[in-house]
Amino acid sequence: MRYDWTNIHGEACCWDDKRNPKITDIIQKDGYHLLIFETKSGKTETEVELKAFNLVVSA
Repeated sequence: MRYDWTNIHGEACCWDDKRNPKITDIIQKDGYHLLIFETKSGKTETEVELKAFNLVVSA
């Protein structure tokens, strides 16, 4: 899956599950979406949220 959006600074951003960790959840908030994924560093897992405006998801 590919995710394209505008960040809080108005910059275009994208995310591709083929090259990055898989997005595990998308939460719709007031006027934006949170893209959530988990990343591992050694034995530590961290949940990361990306704030996305004008989100477009494509296969």
